[in-house]
Amino acid sequence: MIYKKALYFIGECLTLTQYPERKNNLLEQIQSGVVNWETIVRVSTGHMVLPALFLNLKRADLTGCLPLDLVAYCEEITQQNRDRNTAIIKQAKQLNSLLKQHSITPVFLKGTAHLLENLYSDMGERMVGDIDFLVAENQVESVAEILSEVDYKPLVKFCEADEKLSKHYPRLVHDKWMAAVEIHRRIIQPRHKNNLGYNAIFKDKLQMDGFFVPSYPHQAAHNILNVQINDSGFLYAKIMMRQMYDGYLLSFKPHVVASYKERDDYFYRKNGYLKLIQLIFKTNHLHLKESRRLRLLMLWYFKSINFPKTTYGINFVIYFILRLLNYPKQLFLACFKKELRISIYRRLRNPSWYAKHLKSFKYEG
Repeated sequence: MIYKKALYFIGECLTLTQYPERKNNLLEQIQSGVVNWETIVRVSTGHMVLPALFLNLKRADLTGCLPLDLVAYCEEITQQNRDRNTAIIKQAKQLNSLLKQHSITPVFLKGTAHLLENLYSDMGERMVGDIDFLVAENQVESVAEILSEVDYKPLVKFCEADEKLSKHYPRLVHDKWMAAVEIHRRIIQPRHKNNLGYNAIFKDKLQMDGFFVPSYPHQAAHNILNVQINDSGFLYAKIMMRQMYDGYLLSFKPHVVASYKERDDYFYRKNGYLKLIQLIFKTNHLHLKESRRLRLLMLWYFKSINFPKTTYGINFVIYFILRLLNYPKQLFLACFKKELRISIYRRLRNPSWYAKHLKSFKYEG
């Protein structure tokens, strides 16, 4: 079973809750023997959607058609993820309570926000890494200090100049708690920060059982911009099923589809991502406007779907060239930004930085 067919099969499985009529088509594919479960597990694991895939099949009563050892494996992985997410919610509650005691209102983001608002039918469906939340720019240092007082510690050494260049405070960890914590001052790279700023998000935030999360249109916009800009999805034509599944589920929430038409920022990046969601999840409710530019853009994405190994090589070349071009760019910007000058100077004086920097050239894809 080739990668492309596995991707589309997984995408269709993930829509079973919203489109139960697709069960018969999937059942025919499974019973015909064309589904290679080893490939499906490998691809869905790589995209971090194995629990979501399994739970959608389970809700559709299709797990009886799967090999018994596969069902047992998926049950175990899903339960582990469910337990982890339960611990993450407990940790988020502790953080929320602690910050409220200091009159600070965190707005939880991404996977944590989706768990808190019950975006998924089952707690075990979404694989979550860090706990991300947004606070005002002038609250970041105070929040970091509050967390340090309850034994949260930076995962890596950093300096103030480096921290100010980032969209979030360095990742914090705790010996007792499951997840690392990222305190965001903004949710998009600095040069794009005006597209989804703190004030707009805070003004329209939603309250969910004592927590605050962005409005559904803001969550959807964050989902797009985080993939396309922060994670360079547009540049490398990345297929990111976990994030796309979030975007797919958010598209059914109130006012989200309408908000896509109102938001013109990065139109082609946005439309390409939404077109991918439309294709892989076989849904037409996004009402995308077709154009020649969009069709050309989709050719760039199709190389990732049809030729994943070739795409990896092309993307590595792009990545390497951009890394080299970044050196003169950083030196030029350092002429105008004090924090960047300090950060560069500190790194160049640190002998261990050179080895770490060379290792950073490894392209993860």
